[in-house]
Amino acid sequence: MEFLTKNLALKIVAFFLALLFWFNVVTNKTYEYEFEVNFGLKDLQEGLILTTPLPDKIKVKIEGTGKQLLAFLLKNPSLLYDAANFETGIYRIELTPVDLAFDDNVRARVVTVDNPQALLLKVESLDTGRVPVEPLISVEPALGYTKSGELRVTPDSVEVTGPAKFIRALKSIPTEEIKFRDVKKDIDENVKLITQDTMFLNLETREVGVHLDIVPLVEKRFGPIAIETYNSDLFDSTAFEPDSLYLIIEGPGGQLDTLDETAFSASINFRSIEAGSTTVLPKVVVPPGYQLVRTEPHSISVTATSKP
Repeated sequence: MEFLTKNLALKIVAFFLALLFWFNVVTNKTYEYEFEVNFGLKDLQEGLILTTPLPDKIKVKIEGTGKQLLAFLLKNPSLLYDAANFETGIYRIELTPVDLAFDDNVRARVVTVDNPQALLLKVESLDTGRVPVEPLISVEPALGYTKSGELRVTPDSVEVTGPAKFIRALKSIPTEEIKFRDVKKDIDENVKLITQDTMFLNLETREVGVHLDIVPLVEKRFGPIAIETYNSDLFDSTAFEPDSLYLIIEGPGGQLDTLDETAFSASINFRSIEAGSTTVLPKVVVPPGYQLVRTEPHSISVTATSKP
């Protein structure tokens, strides 16, 4: 035990010096190893875009000293192919060590490219356009509630960048399909935009806001509404009572107050009436977005006398 502890500090120093010597020898030796390395293109001209997917990684054999390989592993660099001379068209490129360069200051070198050794690439013109958003949103208000106004989308169009042929063919960008059910309060949500060619299209935003006001339904009484007649000349004489009625209308709270009696009409068409006395239901026309609940009175007494 005394042997182990005697001159302990000196022994520790000697151990670390030996370890440092060993590490220096090992890291200065040259090695070759296979790695899967990130891959990409560099210096593709402005106004061009690649429309064939690149492999994320390529399998290569790397040579370097222990120190260089350690630096390579720590930096995790990418191997890049120079696309500066590319124009629109299709290219078959060979992947060889002389065609590839690291994107970082890595001193290890590529010895061989194992897989893939060649790629077929398609390069197209890049274009930008503004495309309307198509909301695939449906809303069903709860019983006693209704929509107030139209669904609003913010922004209602987006700028899209991608291959020129895709931009020309793009008529709209749809949102994700969402169904809101039994809704009692305003819709105010962010929804995603959906594109089939996500790999090649760049959108200024991937989400838009959708907004719709939901309000309670209320009833209001309008009248008197004068009853109009049509085709009364088919008879010798006609009479009806009463000559006006009241309407009970259901609609969005707050909006009913913007209407008056001129927004409605009531009529009787004598073409559908036979001679004699009867009761009829008048035809009532109400503005879109409003519902007729009932009329007061419910029906009209009509008398029609045939011509001699």
